[in-house]
Amino acid sequence: MMAPVLHPVGLRCAHQVNPLGVAPDRVRLSWKLNGPGTARAQRAYQVLVARDGERLAEGGGLSWDSGRVESAASGDVGYAGRALIRGERYTWRVRAWDDRGQVSGWSDPAVFEVELDSGAGWLASWIGRGRVRESVTPPAGAGPVDPVATGMSAAPYLRRAFALDRPAVSARLYVTALGLYEARLNGHRVGDAFLSPGWTDYRQRVLYQTYDVTSLLATGENVLGAIVADGWYSGFVGFDAKRAGAHYGKVPELLAQLAITFADGSRQWIVTDESWQSATGAIRHADLLMGEMHDPRLEPDGWDAPGFDAAGWAGVSCRDRGTVPL
Repeated sequence: MMAPVLHPVGLRCAHQVNPLGVAPDRVRLSWKLNGPGTARAQRAYQVLVARDGERLAEGGGLSWDSGRVESAASGDVGYAGRALIRGERYTWRVRAWDDRGQVSGWSDPAVFEVELDSGAGWLASWIGRGRVRESVTPPAGAGPVDPVATGMSAAPYLRRAFALDRPAVSARLYVTALGLYEARLNGHRVGDAFLSPGWTDYRQRVLYQTYDVTSLLATGENVLGAIVADGWYSGFVGFDAKRAGAHYGKVPELLAQLAITFADGSRQWIVTDESWQSATGAIRHADLLMGEMHDPRLEPDGWDAPGFDAAGWAGVSCRDRGTVPL
């Protein structure tokens, strides 16, 4: 009696489940084999990869059909098909032959999306509030003003209202900061990470994140916003008394773009530019070493949602993205 066929499950790309931003040269596919018995093994595999709009089946028109590959490998199998397109979505699946020569059915499909081109793929500009400091009360008597107090500033709140005239079928938010960011869309926080985008040498590379925000959009008015803070970029980092913060720059800035796709394949882009508005709120300062001062009385309730009156908000400082790779 033949043993049951082993079946591929748990598909991963770059060791992640359905990742949204993978470098084209880092597309490594992995799977596990599920089935009863002991000392079972894979003898061969076949992988199919299709771009959105392509049919995920044998017979041509695919981005990659590996054919039958005689190998026990089921981890970090490198993509070897047509050149991957930046910002595009791909679906893939795999089948396997076991040690008895039995072939499985095709796995459930999985997806991955390719990261943006670090140059042409970014349409956004860096924005911020400029150098706006909290009011400082000098200590009584003679002596200098506390340099820490004068080095703290309120966290910028940044927002952009926009309209959609029809439902979106897909939306991706690409976002980063020189400093730290918390992104908001229609009153909801985007993502669950803290201290994003993480610490790098900002002169060499800046990390960014990609989020699926399709479910947060609505027909009509929408609001994309973010709160940014100094973080490692312009905050107090280290204990060198000769260098009181601002190791990489003087103020935090935001870079974001929202790619919205409609049923007919057309796209609408919302990017950080001079059309954004800025203000401050409850976060009077936020620093990795000095802590956070929070005054709820100053929070502009509803600032990140439709219907908010932002008439008193100021403009933003805006500059080109520059040449630092993302």
